[in-house]
Amino acid sequence: MLQVHQDIYELFRVYLSPEAPSDKVSWSKVCRVLQELDSSIYTESALLEIRSRLSVFPVADHAETPNDSVSLQSLIKWIYGYGDASVSAATGRPLLLRSKSKLNEDASNGHPGLVKRQKSLDVDRAVSSDDQVIFRVRTAAGEVVFSLMEQDLPGITIAQVRTEVSKTVGKIMDEIKLFLEVRELQDDEILTELSAEQQQPLEVLLITQILAQFDDAQPALEQLDILKGMLASSSHEYQMTAARQIRKMLSVEINPPIDEVIAVPNLIDRLLELCKQMETEQIQFEVFWVLTNICSGTAQHTAAVVDKGAPPIFVDVLKETGNREVKDQITWALGNIAGDSPGFRDQCLDAGAMVAVLDVVTDESSSLATLRNATWVLSNLCRGRPRISVEHFSPALEPLKTLIESQQDEDILCDAAWAIGYICDGPDNRVDAVVKAGMCRRLVELLQDPPSTRVLTPVLRAVGNVASGTAEHTQLLMDFSLFKACHQLLAHEKLSVRKETYWMISNILADGKDSVQKVIEDGLLELVVRACNEEQDFHVKSEGLWCISNSCDCMDPEQIQHLLQCGCMESVAFFLAPGASEKVQMKALDCVSNILETGEQIAKNDGKTNPFLSSIKETVGSRIQYLADSGDELTDDVEGKAMELMQQLEV
Repeated sequence: MLQVHQDIYELFRVYLSPEAPSDKVSWSKVCRVLQELDSSIYTESALLEIRSRLSVFPVADHAETPNDSVSLQSLIKWIYGYGDASVSAATGRPLLLRSKSKLNEDASNGHPGLVKRQKSLDVDRAVSSDDQVIFRVRTAAGEVVFSLMEQDLPGITIAQVRTEVSKTVGKIMDEIKLFLEVRELQDDEILTELSAEQQQPLEVLLITQILAQFDDAQPALEQLDILKGMLASSSHEYQMTAARQIRKMLSVEINPPIDEVIAVPNLIDRLLELCKQMETEQIQFEVFWVLTNICSGTAQHTAAVVDKGAPPIFVDVLKETGNREVKDQITWALGNIAGDSPGFRDQCLDAGAMVAVLDVVTDESSSLATLRNATWVLSNLCRGRPRISVEHFSPALEPLKTLIESQQDEDILCDAAWAIGYICDGPDNRVDAVVKAGMCRRLVELLQDPPSTRVLTPVLRAVGNVASGTAEHTQLLMDFSLFKACHQLLAHEKLSVRKETYWMISNILADGKDSVQKVIEDGLLELVVRACNEEQDFHVKSEGLWCISNSCDCMDPEQIQHLLQCGCMESVAFFLAPGASEKVQMKALDCVSNILETGEQIAKNDGKTNPFLSSIKETVGSRIQYLADSGDELTDDVEGKAMELMQQLEV
C-alpha cells in the first residue's frame, strides 16, 4: 500500500451511512474496515484490545452507544500519530511516538500487534525500533506530517515529497511549499543531495497557502487572474472550473471577450499544456473549446494561439485521443485556424492535419455531426491561395469521392464539393488528379439533380474547374451528359448559378473547334446566345459574352454563321455601348474583329465580298464609330481597336 493514509481514509468513507454526518465514523464501521483489511489479524479479541487503546473513542465494550462515533479525520490523524487527535485520553500528552511494545507482546499471546506503519513513496512497511528516520516534514507547530527512512531516501525528489504531503494534509500540491531554513525547495531537488549538505536527520518546514477561488457571485471577466491561477494549479478540479468558466465567457454570441482573455500573460501557454493532459479528457474538451472560440475571432486572435505552436499539439492529441468529444473539438479548432489564412492553413498541413482529419472522416463509427464537422475542416484545409500542394491534397481524393457518392447530407455534400473545387482550381495536373480519382460522373449527376442550390453552387464550381482543363477532361464531362444539366442551369432563378454556368460553358468552348461544334450540335450554343440576349444582370451577361467570344476565336465560317443566325450581335452591341468597362468593350470588339476576319477569308476563297460585313455594319457599326470618335473619354486600346475596325467597315 503506497498511499496508506488516502486508502484507509477512502475505505472508511465507503462505510459512512447516507444518514450520518459526512465525516463521522462509528466504532462498528472501524471494525468492519479493519477486518476487511485482514480478518486473520483483526479478530474480535484483537479489536477489543485495540479499542481499549484508541484515545479518540471512549473506553467501552464492543457494544455501541448513541455517541459512539468520531470524526473520520481525527481517527486517521490518531492512526498516523499527528494532529490534535493524537492526545491520550488518560494523560493528555501527545501520542506522536506511541509505544508498540504492549501490542507486540499481546501478539505473542495470540493477539495481533498494532504497529505504526511508515508511509513512504515506494515502500509500505512496519517501522521497527531499529529504523532510523532521516527525513521529516514538520508544520510550524512542530507536527510531523511525513517522514522517510534512510533506505527509502535515494532518488526521491521534492516534487514527490510535496505530492505525498499534499495527500496527507488534504491540500493540493500548489498549496504546499517546503522550506529548508529560509530557502524554498524546488521540485527537481533530490533528497540525498540535500541530506548530504545537512546534519542528520534532515527536517524541512511545511507552509501551506490557500489559492484564490472563483466566486460565482462576481463577474467572471473580473476574475481572469484567479482563473489563470486555478488553471496553473495541479488540481484537476481547479483546472476544470477555470477552463469551464473561460469557455462560458467566450461562448457568448455578441462581443466575446477574446482580447481580454489572450491578454492574460502565459494563459495561452497553460491552455496548450493542458491540451496534452491525456488523463483528464473532460478538461481537454473544455480547453480545446476555449481555444476553438479564440480562433474563431480575428486573424490576431488566431495568431495568439498559432504562434504558440498550437497546430502540432492539436494534431498529436487528435491522433492519440480516443474521446469522440475531444476529437470533434480539435477538428473544429483546426478548421478555424486553417480557414483564417493560407499561412495558418499550411502550418496545419505541415503538422499533419490532413491525415489526422481524414482519419476522422473515414472512421465508420463517426457520427453524422462528427462527419459534418470533419468535412468542413477538410474543405478549409484545401482552400485558399497559394493553393494547397498536390502532396498535401492527394490523400484526400479517395475519401472525398466516397463522401460525394455515399452521403445524402447537404452539409457534407456541400463542403466536400467545395474541397474538390479548391483542389482542381489551377493547372491541368490538379484537374487530372480529380478526373483520375473518378469523381466526374457523380459531380455531373449532382448538377443534373442537386439536393439544393446550396449544394449546386460548389458542385458547379468544381465541374467548371474540371472543364477548364484539357480537351480530354472536357470530353469526359460531355460523355456524362453535362449539356443536359446546362440546359436547366441557364434558366436557374439564382444569378450566381447562371453566371457560373456561362463561365463553365465558356471553358468548354475555349477548347477549340471540335468542342464548339459539339456545343452547336447539342443546341446549347443557340440557347446560350438567346439566354445572354435576354439576361438583365450585367455581370451574368458578361459571362455570356465570353461564350460568344470563345466561339468566335475558332474563326470557323460555319460556326460564325451559326452564331450570327442565333443573334449573337445583340449581346455584342450591348457591350459596345458607352459606359461599359474597358474589359468587356475590348472583348466585344474582339468578337467583331474575328467575325470580320473570318468573312475576309471567305471572300478571298470565293472571290466575293465579305458575307458578314453588312450584318456587322447594321448591328454595331454606329457603336464602333462612337468609340472611335470618343477621344480622351476612352483608353487608347479601345479607341485604337475601334478605329481599326471602322477602317474595315468603310471598305
